[in-house]
Amino acid sequence: MKNQRSEEILARFLAETGAQPVLPTPEEQAEMKEVEEMERQGAVDRKKQKATIDERNRERD
Repeated sequence: MKNQRSEEILARFLAETGAQPVLPTPEEQAEMKEVEEMERQGAVDRKKQKATIDERNRERD
């Protein structure tokens, strides 16, 4: 399975095993959206925190 795209691997796996994909429930979709939003907010917060720390270090030096 080396040098193959994950979509190709999944398609072959599903064909060989007869497995069916399971779609996320509405609750799971809502949870995934919350996690994505928390990750975005975390990136913003890290950027703000870095700016604050950098400014504090400049003032100290």
